[in-house]
Amino acid sequence: MTKSSPNGRTIAVAREEMVDSKFQFLTTPQVTLISDVLNRRNPALLKRVDANPAISRSDAEMLILSLSDELSDNLDDEWEPTEYGCSVSEVLNKINEVRIAEWPS
Repeated sequence: MTKSSPNGRTIAVAREEMVDSKFQFLTTPQVTLISDVLNRRNPALLKRVDANPAISRSDAEMLILSLSDELSDNLDDEWEPTEYGCSVSEVLNKINEVRIAEWPS
């Protein structure tokens, strides 16, 4: 994408790809889980996700990191996910499926 600069020159502008932030592919409890995790781990990201119809690739990466940290913090003594950890893992898998489909490269 190009854009004109104040001095009339044409400059290249990187266009960051976006993905739907309403998570229509998730159930209501799964969306609530994301909100709860972000509220605790990254409130600024939660505000951006709630305020925009789509999120940037970098925000999607931060979402994945927040969910990954949440999963890591919810493993039992044998390093298996707790019941809650399994719920987090399921959401993480679904988000990654969509992310891969929308951003294949």
